[in-house]
Amino acid sequence: MNGYEYLITSLALLGCSYASYTDLKEGKIYNICTFALIYGGVLVQIIYFLIGAISFSSALGAILAGGLISFLMYWLGTLAPGDAKLLWGISMMFPPALLHSSPGRIQFPPVVILMNTLFLFFWFALLYIFVKSSKEGRRKALQMILSPKDLPRKLAQYVVNMFCFLAFTTCVYFAILYIFSVQLRGLPRLALVILLYYALNRLIQHHLPERRYIIYLLVFPPFLFLTLFATSVRPALLKSSLIVVGVYVLVNFFLRSFVLVLDSITLSRPVSIFDLKEGMILAERIVKVEGEDGIRYEKFSTLSQGHLDPNVLLSPTPDGISKEQIEKLKKLAEEGYFEPFENKVMVQRSFPFAPFILGGLILTILAKGPFYLVLSKLILRLS
Repeated sequence: MNGYEYLITSLALLGCSYASYTDLKEGKIYNICTFALIYGGVLVQIIYFLIGAISFSSALGAILAGGLISFLMYWLGTLAPGDAKLLWGISMMFPPALLHSSPGRIQFPPVVILMNTLFLFFWFALLYIFVKSSKEGRRKALQMILSPKDLPRKLAQYVVNMFCFLAFTTCVYFAILYIFSVQLRGLPRLALVILLYYALNRLIQHHLPERRYIIYLLVFPPFLFLTLFATSVRPALLKSSLIVVGVYVLVNFFLRSFVLVLDSITLSRPVSIFDLKEGMILAERIVKVEGEDGIRYEKFSTLSQGHLDPNVLLSPTPDGISKEQIEKLKKLAEEGYFEPFENKVMVQRSFPFAPFILGGLILTILAKGPFYLVLSKLILRLS
């Protein structure tokens, strides 16, 4: 890297450090910081192109694709608006020359920084939950997941969803390799499949909440065709797909179920609706139920399905509840709708995410790419 790129990297670190400071101290990231990084990032991409460091398509890709990735992370409920804008800004300012240029390595800054950020947050959250939880809490979490009355239905639904994910993965792999001729392997391909599958589920649940079976009609026919007739590519497709299904089992059961239930037991606390404050993050969903005896409101855990149903009054979001939502809850509480659960809701502890983005940026600089590659090489050497 030259002196100019060192300067840009230092500015990105400085801006991200300031955002982390305000996020830790005040629980917010100011627009003056994120917009400055975004405007600076666009300017940096133009300068990179003018000095010949990158091509026009690379500069345009960093701006548009980086923005799209950040928006998707916000839309999927992973990042708050300020965090998404911060990620977009620093990903555009990151010098491409800092990433290792070798076959099979990801060299797209927005993806690399996001991967390292989520890697850091995942291990921090996992360790934090297990350190804070007791042995009794972990046992209770398993009991809640494997409750006898719900177990047969949950297992049946789990098996169907697993086969649906296998079918979807096989179709996407075939499209990537044999239709679009894109050589995408390893973690990037896995991340793409999971993101597409999650986005497809969200779209169907949002627009057709009562017809979720449509996803089965979309993925099973082409999967059966590939399995029965595409004999030349069947072994490679099924091998790759089964690996992803293994990851699905781990993520869906261990992370989505066990860790989330453990998190709700360990890090959540009941708060009176009249004591709620702006920015608090709910640990459960509040759903309006219309029956013969009138309207009532019920609470469901974060594991319940159909959270995009229009009857959902409130659900957990990264940016927390707003003043308007609090006023609406207070009004319903005054009318007696929340008396069955003593006018209380479960609120979870929120972690400022900007420091993790800063950590992801630092890991990217040190590893010159995805940090998991450096870690895996280190583990192989030690073993």
